[in-house]
Parts: sequence; C-alpha cells; structure tokens
Amino acid sequence: MAALSFMSWIDITVDLVNTPYTRELTLQPEKFINIQHLESLLNYSFNDASLLVEALTHGSYMLPEIPKCYQRLEFLGDAVLDYMITVHLYNKYPGMSPGGYWLFWGFGRNCPWMWSVTIFLSLCAWAWVSPV
Repeated sequence: MAALSFMSWIDITVDLVNTPYTRELTLQPEKFINIQHLESLLNYSFNDASLLVEALTHGSYMLPEIPKCYQRLEFLGDAVLDYMITVHLYNKYPGMSPGGYWLFWGFGRNCPWMWSVTIFLSLCAWAWVSPV
C-alpha cells in the first residue's frame, strides 16, 4: 500500500483492476513474417502477431509500415522480469544479505543467456536491422 500511496502522491494513478490497452500499431504482420513458423519455434500462439513484428524490428530499420521497434517492448519486459526475479529471490531467500540479492538479481537478468536462447531458437535470423 505504501507504493500506491507514493504513486498517488507524485500524481500517478495506478488502477490494478482495469488496465485497458489499445494497440496503436495497425499492420498486417503476415506481410512481414511467417507467423506460424515463429509461433511453432516459440511454442506460443500470439493474440496480436503485430507484437512479433515490433519485437523483431531494430530501431535502425524504421519504415512507415513498421513505425515501432523492439525497445518499447524491451523496456516493459525488463520491468516485468525485474519484478519476477525480485519477488522470487525475496521469497526463496528471506535471510539473504542485500548484496546477495543484488548479485543473484543481476545474474537473473543477464542478457548473454537470453541471447544464447535467441541463437538456439534461430530467432536472430528473423530480426530486421538496417544495413550499416
């Protein structure tokens, strides 16, 4: 409750029940990627396949048809991952020192292992990057 009080104090309204979100990106993702193939690689079915296009588009590859890149989703994903790792460590190791929490937390969100998963799944071949 203290966090919600603080957010209110700095004039940020947080509604934990109703969080409507309307996607502003309107494109036909099937024009850019093979959705079925990527979903089979990920073993996940997307409700909004345009998220795949956004997630695989580098900031240097901005086109009128693809006006957004992965960075916005990366920011959101990092925040969710930070929260999940923090809660897990706090609950699993209640007596750990603050330094220990930071050490494990940093290891948990280490990017090289995520890149390894990306390479393993051959997803890097799907990323759009502007030629140098």
